[in-house]
Amino acid sequence: MDFFIISRIKEITHLKHDKQIAELINLSPTDFNNRKKIGTLLPLLIDWGIHEKVNLHWLLTGEGDPYVYKEMKDIREVNNEYPAPPDPIDQIMQGFAQLFKDQKKENEKSHDLCNKVLRKFSDLEKKFKKM
Repeated sequence: MDFFIISRIKEITHLKHDKQIAELINLSPTDFNNRKKIGTLLPLLIDWGIHEKVNLHWLLTGEGDPYVYKEMKDIREVNNEYPAPPDPIDQIMQGFAQLFKDQKKENEKSHDLCNKVLRKFSDLEKKFKKM
């Protein structure tokens, strides 16, 4: 199984040699070859795939799209190279920005509702004073 996964990693990274894959997952070539022989590379290859946003189903079976996010595939096709993953800090900041934007909308809705209720109470108060 490791052989097929290594072949798929070579395919999407445009690397040709096991030595390059060893460097990619921070192993020495000797350690890589030893792990390959005894079949203990799989956890490291899966960790790499998760980190790089590779579709694990594709990595293990060869079925489907290699990338979890379509934009990763588009970048690779445009640049014809292995793309850098999205910056996690940027993703977190974008998430917070969206959260704040959504919260602002909710606050504005709540504010409008409070103003409507206050106007109704004010109108009722005026009516009672006239009585």
